[in-house]
Amino acid sequence: MPDADTLCNDAFRNDLPKVQKALETNPALKNQLSTTRETSVLYTAARAGHLDLVKYLVQVAGCDIDRANGARSNGSTPLHGAAFGGHCQVIEFLVQHGATLQKNAFGDSALQDLEIADITDGQREACRRALRLLKEPLTPSTTPAALAPGGPDQSPPAPLHSALAEATHPLAQTSPQSQSQSVPTPAKRPDPEVAEDAVPPAPAAVCPIKESHEQDPDVLTAAKDAVNGKRPLEDEDTEAPKAKKAKPKPKPKTKGGAKGQAPAAGGPTQEKMLLNPVSKESIAEMMTAEYTVTEIEKDTEEFWDLEAKLAGCQQAHHEDYCGKRLAEGKKPLIFTLIKYETVTNEVMNRRFERRRAALQKEGKEFGRVRLSFHGTAAEHFPSICKTGLLRFKHPLNPCKEQSDDGYFGSNRKGVYVSRYFEYTLKYANDGEPLDLGQTVKILNFKTLPGRSEHIKKLVGGVAPTHGFHSHSSPNHLEWYLFNEDQLCLEGIMTVKAVVNNRINADDEKVE
Repeated sequence: MPDADTLCNDAFRNDLPKVQKALETNPALKNQLSTTRETSVLYTAARAGHLDLVKYLVQVAGCDIDRANGARSNGSTPLHGAAFGGHCQVIEFLVQHGATLQKNAFGDSALQDLEIADITDGQREACRRALRLLKEPLTPSTTPAALAPGGPDQSPPAPLHSALAEATHPLAQTSPQSQSQSVPTPAKRPDPEVAEDAVPPAPAAVCPIKESHEQDPDVLTAAKDAVNGKRPLEDEDTEAPKAKKAKPKPKPKTKGGAKGQAPAAGGPTQEKMLLNPVSKESIAEMMTAEYTVTEIEKDTEEFWDLEAKLAGCQQAHHEDYCGKRLAEGKKPLIFTLIKYETVTNEVMNRRFERRRAALQKEGKEFGRVRLSFHGTAAEHFPSICKTGLLRFKHPLNPCKEQSDDGYFGSNRKGVYVSRYFEYTLKYANDGEPLDLGQTVKILNFKTLPGRSEHIKKLVGGVAPTHGFHSHSSPNHLEWYLFNEDQLCLEGIMTVKAVVNNRINADDEKVE
């Protein structure tokens, strides 16, 4: 029997046949919210820009056009989602079929979401024209009963903010060709306003990719074209906005008629270009990388030290392995290290140390090295071992699709890692939490968060905050790093799920 979570996942992937079959089997799903992200199927389709799917959901399936999401997705309506994604055709369709300008819990309408969306100026203006057909936003208390979802006897759900879970690239449309378009230069946006409290986010999942760059000629071709200047680099201004060309300064004059020394030639230094993860120099350097993987013997002091070190990097009360299991009458779980393989990559390490030196120039404390973790299918390990984690649309990233656009930072402008490794496990286990006795492999990294901006509420795929080096999630469970070289892969760890005895009061209750 299909459920709301599966339905939203199919909608995000624009799988119309599966969505249609699910709704024909269980029509009640059309306005239900997913349990994980609390989003409706119509919001998911609108946020992803799948116009044909949106038309089916409204005209055939009869979805509530103003259905608001739940608290985890800040109660956004489908119109909020379409506006934040910059999907003008979806906005026009929703408006023509009765969508209203609801406000969310932050007091924002779709118009205000549009102003902070990471889209081009052209997209923004086209969406503005479509939204101008509507009146001023209506608050839940002033919405006419006739406009309330379900008729005059129901009040509308409390709307919230749209920059969340089911997000995708602003240009993602119903055709595969749209996914291959170049990413436009994002418009400037104000720093995100964040609210109090938080919901622990799940790490952004990595989409399926080919096993290695060597086996993906499209990736190699794209990377070589980028290095040779035949292909525009994605987000080339990540480090800083492009500076305006300065007028040439006159040569300084000296007393006695002597000629002054000419000023040094302008332009970025080699070091600065190497610090830009999408510069030609940086890509060329990354393409030369090689790596080795070496297993550490288990009964050695080196392995024992790793056991102790990594034991402090699990929270031990993750909901999937503690609260939910206790509610089901199962024993809580914790994880033990059973195998560790070190990864050596001189190019990646050199880039990491270069970044560390740059951060320390801003302040010694910004060079502090931390531990972090990332989970994905083991088939993706070779490409990550070679180039590290890469932002979506990076010329060396073979990933053609993304699962979402991030919870507190855009996947196209940075990468996500977790501070506690149990938050990454299900992403290495086909999206399912581990059960007792199961094992899985994940990656651990040396990490440079630098000056980290605490994002107090999930805000979706926003751009990096000016003046910081990373974002920290609401409950300090994850980092969103603005540059790939803030990470250096250390190893591949295999962990096993065992009974968690940490919650016992004393040794008499050990099982």
